[in-house]
Amino acid sequence: MASGDWIALAAAIFAGISGAVAFIAYRLQQRTQASSDEQQLNDLIEKMQQGLGSLDTTRTMTMKTFAANSVALTSLHGQALEARKVIGRGGIKPDWFQNMILAYAFSQSWDLASANPYWDDAVATALASGNHPAYVSSLVARAQFYYSRGHEKDWDRARKDFQAATAELLKDPDRQGHDLAAQQAAMLLLQQAGLELDAEGETTAVALVVRAFTVANSIGARWRQRTMLKALGDLVRELQQAMGFPSLLQHVAEELSRAKPGLKAFPEDAVVTLSAALTPVPADGTLFGGHDQAVDEHQQS
Repeated sequence: MASGDWIALAAAIFAGISGAVAFIAYRLQQRTQASSDEQQLNDLIEKMQQGLGSLDTTRTMTMKTFAANSVALTSLHGQALEARKVIGRGGIKPDWFQNMILAYAFSQSWDLASANPYWDDAVATALASGNHPAYVSSLVARAQFYYSRGHEKDWDRARKDFQAATAELLKDPDRQGHDLAAQQAAMLLLQQAGLELDAEGETTAVALVVRAFTVANSIGARWRQRTMLKALGDLVRELQQAMGFPSLLQHVAEELSRAKPGLKAFPEDAVVTLSAALTPVPADGTLFGGHDQAVDEHQQS
């Protein structure tokens, strides 16, 4: 072999080695970049989580809390946009929790167009992973987003998500037992009722509260059943006062009394509470002024 051939062979071998080294270096760089992107995303998710926790979401707003929220929301939106950039650059598929935080961050900062895909991804990711509590939580969170946004058919979408979440709870895939599943479902129905009061008033809310009482009444353990029914009564009282629907529990009691077997299906404590709601509101406007009278009437009967 001539010297020129040896030189050409050596050059080819050298080129091959150089190419392999370059490829290995490129793959290492890719891995390093991917690791760096994932770490950066995790850092941003943590910051957004803290930012969401710092927001004042009470109904009563002051100029001071409004100003503080405005600063926090600006920072929150910037972090969410940066996280979206990192996800796109690194080809990262966010997990359920990351999708939830991003969805909340965009929603709270009024970037609803950016929030919507993350709500959908949160639901899809939770369902695909078989994580039952995460699936229920993401359905409820997306439903709240729909109620808040209020686009055409959004309320129907929200109701479908709540229906799916309630059905998932009552299906009890984690084998918690009917009592705990019913307790959770009853609270979920009451939560939806509160959102319906804001959306369409008492019409749809009453039916949901009625179902919440009915589901709670199916609890087998008497102590849990009585505790849950009392909690529902207390929460409905608070809800109707806070949201300006003083006849809510009265209408619920009327609906429950109409359905067979009526109030007789409920334990004594719940009957007293619901019977009190059926007593006309006193002239002075005091809510549930007839509670003592209802107790006496129930005991006499």
